[in-house]
Amino acid sequence: MFNLIMDQIIKKFSTLLYGVEAWTLKKSNIKNLEVFEMWCYRRILKISWINRKTNKQVFEQLGKQYEVLNSIKIGKLEYLGHIMKDEKYELLSTIMQGKIKARTSVGRRKI
Repeated sequence: MFNLIMDQIIKKFSTLLYGVEAWTLKKSNIKNLEVFEMWCYRRILKISWINRKTNKQVFEQLGKQYEVLNSIKIGKLEYLGHIMKDEKYELLSTIMQGKIKARTSVGRRKI
């Protein structure tokens, strides 16, 4: 049964996490992702809302914690490392590091 659950989780989450490197996460987005993840787990385990199980009980039954947010954080860090190492992304790397080469004149602005 555990393999069946893992197969279904992988199918749903792989579709969800497509293009995760470019996402900007806000508190509302994080909450929506947690709600979706819990909804998926409850559907996989066939837990009805009538049963009134808490999220903690569902996680204990599965033997895991929230995975989607951890996967997103790992994906963003891997992409950042990829940008920093590759010479092809030199412009993105300089932007991420905040190194903008520009001359500034001394004194006040000329009109």
